[in-house]
Amino acid sequence: MILAAGFGTRLLPATKLIPKPCFPVLNRPIIMHIIDNLTAAGITEIVINLHHLPELLKETVARFKDDGVTVRFSYEGEILGTGGGIKNVEELLQGEPFVLHNGDIFTRVDLAAAIEFHRSKKSSATMIVKKGDHKAFIGLDDDSRIVRFPYGDLALSENYTQKTYFTGIHILEPAIFDYIPPDVFYGINARVYPDMLKEGHKAYGYVTDAYWQDIGTPADFLQVNRDMLDPTEPPLIGDRVVIDGDCEIGQYTIIGDGCRISLGASI
Repeated sequence: MILAAGFGTRLLPATKLIPKPCFPVLNRPIIMHIIDNLTAAGITEIVINLHHLPELLKETVARFKDDGVTVRFSYEGEILGTGGGIKNVEELLQGEPFVLHNGDIFTRVDLAAAIEFHRSKKSSATMIVKKGDHKAFIGLDDDSRIVRFPYGDLALSENYTQKTYFTGIHILEPAIFDYIPPDVFYGINARVYPDMLKEGHKAYGYVTDAYWQDIGTPADFLQVNRDMLDPTEPPLIGDRVVIDGDCEIGQYTIIGDGCRISLGASI
């Protein structure tokens, strides 16, 4: 499941017109990079929750997705949060483990390896994490089990040997649904994980060093595109682009579909 219902307030005013998951990285919507990564791990059935500008997001996925991928949508009249969003589509997700992926991150993480790790640990819930300190850090022991969590009874634990932070991707077992009430706003990190850990469920952190960036602010969005560009390659130019004469187009340049670069312009 991809969580794509949010407003993207830190990217206003652009998100009044474009939902954050549709922002382009290398001229391809972020949500399609996420779907590409999911399908590379063998996942071909995806559900996406919607609220803000839902029709535009649906049209974007329909325009770009491959025929071999089944995508369903879950519209939320009122935003339900990470937990409420998955509870709302329990009938689609129940019965087997599933990946829960924030719709506003860009990453090259190997999801197939993370899923195999989750299975090997017989984990009830696995968070994909990166090493590093954070005000809401997640502490792991030497076996990568979560022993310090920023919410709930483990918030003061000092039994950890690794400090990590969450990337916005989980691998979850159906037991998660037992901890989420229906039809209410509910958060997984703040509410569900503390309850599951308190009752003895095993949760792990899969530590990745792969590229990862939250697309939270305009600076973040620009940084991802810059990071993905190769300065030794020509600029990335979309379809139906007209470039008039005497233009200077420098490194780290992306030109979107349908653009016209006027005479003498410097980019």
